[in-house]
Amino acid sequence: MYTWSLDALYSDFNESFDNDVNRLKSQIQAMQESLASLETMEDLEHWLKLDIETSANAQSLFSYISLRLSTNTTDIESNNAYGKLLTTRY
Repeated sequence: MYTWSLDALYSDFNESFDNDVNRLKSQIQAMQESLASLETMEDLEHWLKLDIETSANAQSLFSYISLRLSTNTTDIESNNAYGKLLTTRY
């Protein structure tokens, strides 16, 4: 049986994962603030860059959780992380 590694994303639900969750919250806040003052082309470019960075971070977080759950749907740690990420107010 082939064993695959998710280490390219995260090695576990560790400090690196938690840091990216916190960074995601900050990124979303920055996007909301940027959107509120969207007036020039430069403002739009800045917002689009924030969107790309935020999307990449969110994709890594959700991909890691999803891939862990694909091998074990009863993984409590992954289910808790998924629920926490989905229900966090941004």
